[in-house]
Formats: sequence, C-alpha cells, structure tokens
Amino acid sequence: MTSYELDNDGRFKYFFLCLAASINGWRHCKPVISVDGTFLKNEFSGTLLLSAVLDADNHYFPLGFAIVDSENDSSWEWFFERLKEAIGTREELVIVSDRKRSIPKAVDKVFPDASHGFCMQHLLKNLNSNFKCVHVDAIFYRCVKAYRKEDFGYFMHQLETVRQAIQIVSCK
Repeated sequence: MTSYELDNDGRFKYFFLCLAASINGWRHCKPVISVDGTFLKNEFSGTLLLSAVLDADNHYFPLGFAIVDSENDSSWEWFFERLKEAIGTREELVIVSDRKRSIPKAVDKVFPDASHGFCMQHLLKNLNSNFKCVHVDAIFYRCVKAYRKEDFGYFMHQLETVRQAIQIVSCK
C-alpha cells in the first residue's frame, strides 16, 4: 500500500509505504508496534517515520514507513491513519515510542483502544543523561522486567531512593 499527500502548492508533503508482505505477516506477529522517527540528511531533508514489530521468532519485522516534513502532531496522525488502513487493528494492541509528545496524541486519535508506552531504552538513556554520576541501569532493568506489581513497586522505590540520594550528593 502506498499513499502520498501534497501541500496547497502541489508540492510533496507526505509519503507512506507498507509492503504486501508486511500486511500479510502482521497477523503472525506480536501486537506490539514500535515506532520512531529520524532526520533525513540530504538536499530535501524531512523525517523518516517507521514502525516495526517482533515476529513469532523475536526478529524485527518491518510494518510501515513514511517520509514527512517533520515529527509533529499532523504528520504522526497522518502516519498512524495510513498504518491503520494498511494493517488494521488487533486486540491488546500496544504502541511503543520515544517521548515525543505528538505520538501519544496521534495514538489516542487513531488507535483509541490501543495502549501506549515509552521505550525502555529511551527512558534509560534519559535517566543516565540526567544522573551521570550514578549507575542506575541495574535497578532500572529490575523495574522493567518485574512481572508482579509488588516487585515493580519494590524496585521503583529503590530507584526513587537513588534519585533522592543524587539530589543530595553532588557529582564531581
């Protein structure tokens, strides 16, 4: 499936592509879609939006791609609308992303029954960049991998304790 949109002056604005193999294979994949965007560094600039899932063998499986002007509310909403046209929706759908504010807004509009979560790698990167003097990776991974609410609460409390300690001790 391909789709594109032009601006008011007839110039290229958005382009979407989802291969037939991706459309057919989606039903055999886990219902957790990861999305992200990256800058295109060429004479035309723009942003590449992409979506992928894990297949039954835990390998990355591409879904849809788009080239848009930038990561903003309208481009993410347009992308998710095209993706939904291509692959539909499924029960217990989860969409995982970085912390761009436009993504949860678009997910709520286009996939209102889906859950949205933030990528643990992006969260850990932000945590490490804000608290450079303390290694919080081990505690963070325990939170991420907790299967019970009680375990998550326990490890989250440990992480909060570390954060309080960071505020008191200055990094050198």
